[in-house]
Amino acid sequence: MRSDDERIRSVYSVVFSHDSKILASSTWEEIKLWDVGSWEEMRTLTGHKKEISGLDFANDSTLLVSSAYDRSVMIWDVATGKMLNELIGHGLRVNALDVSSDSKYIVSAGRDTVFVWDVASGKKLWDLNGHNWGVTSSVFHPDNRLIASCSWGDEMVMFWDVETGKLLKSLTGHWDALRSLAFSPDGKLLASGANNGIILIWGID
Repeated sequence: MRSDDERIRSVYSVVFSHDSKILASSTWEEIKLWDVGSWEEMRTLTGHKKEISGLDFANDSTLLVSSAYDRSVMIWDVATGKMLNELIGHGLRVNALDVSSDSKYIVSAGRDTVFVWDVASGKKLWDLNGHNWGVTSSVFHPDNRLIASCSWGDEMVMFWDVETGKLLKSLTGHWDALRSLAFSPDGKLLASGANNGIILIWGID
């Protein structure tokens, strides 16, 4: 078991802005923004109360979104470091998040369920309730028409319609807990990774 000091020092997530000018990193309760040109710290963002599990920039790099084990998702103004909105709804910790490529939506993967949020209003649009427990990853297709999600509870990959929140398809093939998902940039392939070291590649229609 790790000590409290080890948890506090751990870096849980790192992500570059889309213009490659800023690196964001997260620790126990802090997000730091780093200038890529000088590698100097620009500012520290505080607000989360537990480990910050996920970070993603909006496409124009003006907004940063974070998720944490305190069950919250937060939207930040990169230029000022101000928290613009706190998205509340998850009953258990939030494991990961993704921002759509058009920066209109956020999908957050919680230990309880998957939520889709509207970035502009902060409203929850859909509760993608299909996995039986422990959602570990949720990602947007590059054209933002669907979301893929996976969990360690049911060993399934599920596809959801972004516009309606409806379940489109469930894929089986893994025989251990799923941990990660990634679409290829052209959207034709999805990779899913599991605890047993197996990666499956799926063709997307």
